Parts: sequence; structure tokens; C-alpha cells
Amino acid sequence: RVLPERLPDGREGVWSEVFGMYLCRRGRALRLHDPVSGRDVRTPDEEVAIRQTAEARTAEEATARQAAEVRAVEEATARQAAEVRIVEEATARREEVAARRAAEARIAEEATARREEAAARKAAEARVAEEATARREEAVGRQAAEARVADLEALLSAGGVAVPSEKG
Repeated sequence: RVLPERLPDGREGVWSEVFGMYLCRRGRALRLHDPVSGRDVRTPDEEVAIRQTAEARTAEEATARQAAEVRAVEEATARQAAEVRIVEEATARREEVAARRAAEARIAEEATARREEAAARKAAEARVAEEATARREEAVGRQAAEARVADLEALLSAGGVAVPSEKG
């Protein structure tokens, strides 16, 4: 008869020379306990479950990495789109400023043309006024000359000298 030994974890087990480990009871099942590692040896089903869990974790990590990469690409794309919008907005502002300056230049040119036109009109009006003044002065001078001629004719006719008339 083989007597059980107390293991460090408090369970009882029987040493197996064939396996080089202890046989221990866990619930209703017998388990091999490795005294070197201090752990029970896993069953094939446990190994499969552990491997499947690890594979599932690896797949989840890969999926999470891919999702992170997708997010990173989306963020980079969004950043690039934002940068394009910023450049487009800056270009639009520059074009707007250029258009406003061109409009202001046209307005200034039109104002200059109106001032020049007004100055030319005033100069023409001044020439017309000068010509009218010259005609009035000429008319006044002619009337004065005619009055002197009439006075001289009257004076001469009163003295008995006849002056030939221009009128004919």
C-alpha cells in the first residue's frame, strides 16, 4: 500500500516513479503535479483551451492594431483635408483681397477721370467766359469808336466840313 504525502500547496499526493511526479486529486479527477515547477500538469483539453485563448487574444490584438492603424490613417486623412481647407481658405482670402484692391483701383481711376473731366469742363467754361468778355469788350470798344466817329462827324459838320460816310 502507498501512503499519500503532503504537498507544499496542502494537498495530498502519491509519488509516481513512472511519471516522476505526484498524482493528486482535484475534485473527482486525478492530476499530475510537477514538484519542480510547483504546478499541476495541464490536460490536453486545458492546453487546447489555453492555446485558443491565446490565439483569440492575439487575433483581438491584431484587430485592435488594425483598427488603430485605420484610425491613424483616417486621422491623417482628416488632417490633410483640414490642411487643404486651410490652404483653400487662405487662397480665397488672398484672391478676395486682390479683387478688393483691383476694385478700389478702378474706383480711384474713375474718380481721377471724373476730376480730370470736371477740370476740363471748368477750363472750357473759363475759355467761353473769356471769349464772351473779349466780345463784350470788343463791342464796347466798337460802340465807343462809333460814338467818337459820330462826335467827330457832328463836330466837322457843324464846322462846315463834310466828311464822307462809310455807309455809302
